[in-house]
Amino acid sequence: MGIDQDPEALEAAREYLSTACPDTAWQLALGNFAKIEEIARKNGFEQVDGILFDLGVSSHQLETSERGFSFNQPGPLDMRMNPDIAVKAADLVKRLKQRRA
Repeated sequence: MGIDQDPEALEAAREYLSTACPDTAWQLALGNFAKIEEIARKNGFEQVDGILFDLGVSSHQLETSERGFSFNQPGPLDMRMNPDIAVKAADLVKRLKQRRA
């Protein structure tokens, strides 16, 4: 089972796994690791032998300027792993109060 909160990453994984492991039934779920127990139970995983976490940002996210993760390319200050989340990084920055030293 794979969990990711980025729908583009899930689609890339689905495409890769369909050719790399065509005989394996993979379950991919959109979600946040914070809800791993809920997502696992919903997908029929009551017990597991181990868990591997990949908590990084992908090169695709960094290279796609529209995603707003890049320091090397112009783009919006977005930084949402899941574009369905309403709050962007720019919204959070706007809420900060300026503090003088």
